[in-house]
Amino acid sequence: MADKQHFFDEAYRTLRPGGRLAVCAWLARSDPRPWEVRHLLEPICREARLPGMGNEVEYRKFAERAGFTVEAFEDLSLRVRRTWAFAQRGLRASSS
Repeated sequence: MADKQHFFDEAYRTLRPGGRLAVCAWLARSDPRPWEVRHLLEPICREARLPGMGNEVEYRKFAERAGFTVEAFEDLSLRVRRTWAFAQRGLRASSS
C-alpha cells in the first residue's frame, strides 16, 4: 500500500454495509527492534518501493478517518517469525 489512506478509503467505499476488513502488516507495532528495521522492514520497503510499512497507531488512524470502527488489533509477529528468513533470502536473491 503505497498510499495507505487511499487504500482504507477505497476499502470502506467498496465494502458492503456491515462488511469487515482485516489488515495484515509486517511488524505493525510502534517500536520494532533495530535489527527488525534493518533486516526486515527496510529491505522490504526498498524492494517494493514503499515509503514505509506503517504501524498500529497509523493503521488505526487511516481506518478511522476512512469511516471504519477498529474492533481489535493482534500482533502476530512471533507466530510468523519462522517466515522471516525466507523473506530475507528472497529479497537478497532478487537484488542480486
